Amino acid sequence: MSEYHGHLTGRQVGGHEISGSIGMQIIADLTAAPATRLAEQEEYWREHMKHFVQHFELENYGFQPLLPGDEVPMEERLFALANWCTGFLNGIGCALDASAAKALLKDDETLADFTEITNLDFNASDTNENEALYIELVEYVRLAALNMHENLKESLAAERSESEPVH
Repeated sequence: MSEYHGHLTGRQVGGHEISGSIGMQIIADLTAAPATRLAEQEEYWREHMKHFVQHFELENYGFQPLLPGDEVPMEERLFALANWCTGFLNGIGCALDASAAKALLKDDETLADFTEITNLDFNASDTNENEALYIELVEYVRLAALNMHENLKESLAAERSESEPVH
């Protein structure tokens, strides 16, 4: 689930609409689930995506990456965080065209940082020090995604207004 959530987040950050029927098509593509199974779960997915978009757009930064709780061993939480970042990178790659992605890579180190996180060593013990570092890393990922969203929202809006035909 973490990777799916990261992918949806990357799509949202990149300016894609992820709710409604478009979101359902993204879920279908990601999960490769049979249409009958998706139809059975459609209400869940639509509600999940609606909730996600609402929390992502809150001004009080209500967004949280979907990751396992503290009761899960550190190795599994690190693996989920790496998967979330992988999903994010894939999602934003699907959302942005080549020139926008190139500009983003030039001006923002977040994607390079997320790539580094995908290569984490998962063999970490459950110590207080590792717990503190994990919490700090998750908070960085959360705020970096929100910051990238705000920066891209402005540049994508400017790009759209420039490409609108003048009558």
